[in-house]
Amino acid sequence: MRARQSVFSSVSGWLLPVLNVEVNRNLSHSAVLVVTEDYYFTYAVSPILGRTLLPSDTHFPSGGAAAVAVISFQCWQERFGGDPAVLGKSIRIEGRPFAVVGVMPAHFSSPQIDASADATIPVEASPSRSLKALAA
Repeated sequence: MRARQSVFSSVSGWLLPVLNVEVNRNLSHSAVLVVTEDYYFTYAVSPILGRTLLPSDTHFPSGGAAAVAVISFQCWQERFGGDPAVLGKSIRIEGRPFAVVGVMPAHFSSPQIDASADATIPVEASPSRSLKALAA
């Protein structure tokens, strides 16, 4: 779709499934934003801590580069106590570890009006085979 259009400056895709998310050994069913690499560029939003997802976060060389996640402000406050040292800490999504690389501002957690996401991950890092298939 991105290659065939010439109207928009950026195009991105996203899904908002409810997945098992574990933070500090506390498991919950939470919305997780699963996005394409241009997502944050398309929405022109910057984190308050750390960084957003980069195109390089969608490629996992053999040897197993760590998967990364950007968390919402609400997740940061409620599940990490607003700890300013949250970057680099681990969360588990469907049992798979993700390193926190950024925290989004309070006003931004999902493009869906009636839902908010605890975390954002690249579609290629999704623990769900069906979600990965959408990226192909």
